[in-house]
Amino acid sequence: MLTSNEGQNAGAAPKLIRPATAPPGERASLIETETVMVSDVAAFPTQITRGPGKFFLQIINGAKHSSVNLVLESPTVAVAQLASLDKATNLRGFSHAKHTVGVFDASTGEYHLKSQGTGKILCVITLK
Repeated sequence: MLTSNEGQNAGAAPKLIRPATAPPGERASLIETETVMVSDVAAFPTQITRGPGKFFLQIINGAKHSSVNLVLESPTVAVAQLASLDKATNLRGFSHAKHTVGVFDASTGEYHLKSQGTGKILCVITLK
């Protein structure tokens, strides 16, 4: 079951989810989820800072009056890695969906979730 941080402040600890099944005799591992709510003009939270490691990035489409196309950019990370993160989080299909979620498995650095139409940085994800 996937849970979100919707309605919590940006400093709140991410919630944990447990995969539905684990191999017999093994304990299921917990994976944190970070949630970003995107509206027509902004996103909440505007910044996520965390340590390295895999986590689910859930993006909720709260746009009411426009179609929001998102892109992932970084001043510190190679373009090839950004392309794989973009695919893993399904950003290309976001404008036509109510939400998207994918595993964000990236190296340390700064990542910008931007509106493709306006070029505005909606959320900065920093992995230290």
